[in-house]
Amino acid sequence: MVEDDFAAHAVSCEATADEFESPLLRRLPVNWQGPLSTGVRLSQEDHLKTASVKEDIDGRELIFSGWESESRRHVGTLVHQYLERIARFGPEVWSRQSETEREKILGRQLSALGVPFSEVPGSTARVVAAVERTRNSERGKWLLSPHAEHDCELPLTGVVAGELIHAVIDRTFVADGRRWIVDYKTSSPKAGETEAAFLQREREHYRRQMSTYLQLMNNYDQRYPVRTALYFPLLDGWCELELDCAVR
Repeated sequence: MVEDDFAAHAVSCEATADEFESPLLRRLPVNWQGPLSTGVRLSQEDHLKTASVKEDIDGRELIFSGWESESRRHVGTLVHQYLERIARFGPEVWSRQSETEREKILGRQLSALGVPFSEVPGSTARVVAAVERTRNSERGKWLLSPHAEHDCELPLTGVVAGELIHAVIDRTFVADGRRWIVDYKTSSPKAGETEAAFLQREREHYRRQMSTYLQLMNNYDQRYPVRTALYFPLLDGWCELELDCAVR
């Protein structure tokens, strides 16, 4: 009985093989040439592949997406994700759970990202504080509310200063005839540092990054004048940057 089944299967496989036809391959003409393209120097430092950058001891810009602490970097990841979801789907994506349920979910998410068990409660509290402060502030409501041509985590790629650059814009929209580019920063002042001094330091630190974002957006859409700003959810801090398209 078993031998008959195997024999039938073998015949079926042979029939299938016989029915299969190899794809037709065509040779290109001997004198064929590919289309001409413009050479672009690739960046040796892919420093615009995340939302923000830091500088190492040599002053070079490196990939970075939050604070120096790994746990706080993961806090920044979750804050970005929830602000994106609120902007896309409305505030109920945050408020539909009870406070206890929400904290349990955040704790599991932070643990999955690699936050040590002992740091989960504090990290959860930071995520909650950042999102709640944004949701409850007038600036935050304006940022997350629906606007014309709004988008979140918008990927843009283009040539800036002779280099091919890729960037992801946290939040962008058109309001009052202007295209806004807003980058979320989940950092906060150092011990003893005033909020004004902190914002000024961050403005200068991220000036090059935001200038590059401005150039990429102008390459992408030239219908509106572009404004750029940093938003700090933990402070409800707002820092506009006066920029031109030149990346220095």
